[in-house]
Amino acid sequence: MGEVTTGSARTTVAATALEMGHRVQFAESRRWWRVRATSGDGRFAILTSPFNLRRVPYYTILDTERGVRGPDDRIFCSGYEDDSDIADRMRELIAGDIQVSRRPSKCVETRIVAILPPTDRHTPGADSAG
Repeated sequence: MGEVTTGSARTTVAATALEMGHRVQFAESRRWWRVRATSGDGRFAILTSPFNLRRVPYYTILDTERGVRGPDDRIFCSGYEDDSDIADRMRELIAGDIQVSRRPSKCVETRIVAILPPTDRHTPGADSAG
């Protein structure tokens, strides 16, 4: 489970508490991530953050059962660029075909410090949070 820190209070948040469009910030970075998919059982969430130089988004997968987040365990990932790719990756996660990488250099403890509600995708600057 991820931890949400608000001042000195700590609250545990499951991936089911995250909704499509929520914006999330993790303790180790100022980068904002947008929730793109969640599993029905609350175990997984896929989040992306724009990376404009390469025009390829960064992605991270939350695994609440293991309490970690990171990239998938494939050497060459199949893509997280659009909604179709993300839906395919979520199906693969649920089926057990892929998982969050177990490599220590890639996998980190999930520590959420801020969650913002979904914004209208048509609002100018909605994807440029952070």
